[in-house]
Amino acid sequence: MPEPALPAILELLACQQVDDLMTCFASKIAMMAPGGSQILGVIPFPGAEIACQVTGEKAATLHLNVDDFRHPLAQVIRSAKPAVWLSLNYGARIEHPKFRELVLRQEGECGLYAIPLLEGQGRVWGIWAILAPATTLEALLNVESQFSSLLQVFLIRSRELNKDGAQIEPAQRPQAAKNQPWRVSGDSVQQAVEALSHGKPVLIVGEKGTGKTWLAHYLHRYFTLQVPLVNLDCAVLSEEWQGIKIFGEKNVSGSALVKAHRGFLLLENIDRLAPRWHGYLQHFLDTNEVLSTDGRDAGDVHLKLILTTRDREEWKRKHAGFYHRIAGSEIYLPPLRVQRQDIRQIVERFLIENQQDLPGDFYLAEEVIELLTGYSYPGNIREMENILLDYIFWVKSSGMAGGFKALREKTVSRPAGIYSSLSDSHDSGSLKAILSRYETIVLRQRLEKYNFDKERTAASLSISRRSLDMKCKKSGIVR
Repeated sequence: MPEPALPAILELLACQQVDDLMTCFASKIAMMAPGGSQILGVIPFPGAEIACQVTGEKAATLHLNVDDFRHPLAQVIRSAKPAVWLSLNYGARIEHPKFRELVLRQEGECGLYAIPLLEGQGRVWGIWAILAPATTLEALLNVESQFSSLLQVFLIRSRELNKDGAQIEPAQRPQAAKNQPWRVSGDSVQQAVEALSHGKPVLIVGEKGTGKTWLAHYLHRYFTLQVPLVNLDCAVLSEEWQGIKIFGEKNVSGSALVKAHRGFLLLENIDRLAPRWHGYLQHFLDTNEVLSTDGRDAGDVHLKLILTTRDREEWKRKHAGFYHRIAGSEIYLPPLRVQRQDIRQIVERFLIENQQDLPGDFYLAEEVIELLTGYSYPGNIREMENILLDYIFWVKSSGMAGGFKALREKTVSRPAGIYSSLSDSHDSGSLKAILSRYETIVLRQRLEKYNFDKERTAASLSISRRSLDMKCKKSGIVR
């Protein structure tokens, strides 16, 4: 170790705060590389904007978005690996205006050497970089130089000072877990947590209203609120826009995958993702590399992926390879109609969560439980939540009797099922008439299942869209 580096190393080891450590390190490097501009920045949380302090004669404050690939530091943060450019060509290829301006303010041609600052868990919490001539950078990169010794001490000491910060995320999990989710079972939550912790994608399957989106948001809160959650619904986008939104068209910087870097990405209705994009998503899952739709840009991204779907069977049959690749851990949320034995427990947990809205004399009567247990809930958990909120409103305004009356109107006055069975009311008349009525029932059920999406309904019935339209017209089914 070069003798002159020892006093500087002792100064670095004596620092007790990250800010003091970075300031001390920058001052030592300034003496080794006079005329260079150092860039020091701390990322408050993944996905946040980073405010960089530029030291030296060109001192300034530089605000950079960690997801903005127009500046070279984004690549270093993404890869979590050091990078060196001996020449930046006077910023000719740098699209970020402020960063290009900083490069042009240097005296003559310069290069860039950037190092990510990592926590013990490998998360990038900050960055150090220097703009300097190529000869200066080559001298710094010499493994026998004083800089090499100082850098190693600086990186080790910064990691030690960040140990407390690295423990913040796990410490928050028990707090989030205290609020037990009433919409889904604890086993489902635990299964998803374990899968996400091991880097596996989670596929949540269930009918509409069963709590798929809610579970995804709950998992985001369970891990930490300090990372982004990007939500994209494949069902509302055309085939072309699916690729643009998820992967980016000409560059990946604005894609949903990049925006969710080190956070969560929720892709809803993944069964509606066009087959042409299956390979792109599988490539990302295999390599963590995002490819733009034109194949000209790429970026490394690390995130937790959650996907949802209503009906997996037909989709699983048609795209078995893709299904098994993304279903790292599959969670099925059953409809309420098959959970009648759990209705009381679900209702009690909902009321506990909303107890601040309940009147002082409120109690859960057995006749209320009977009404709630006997209802079929075509809208599942979402409908139950609306019914209970409405019940609480009427209890507060009209008392327990008024609340029970309103609840009875919402449940008993409706049929136990959305459609009555064939044997109940369609067992008379000619065979042709019976089959016609039965066909109408099947059409209504299937349209309801697919939320009146006629393209998906026709595909599930193995008939053309035109044939479906004619049958709906004949049966008097309109929406």
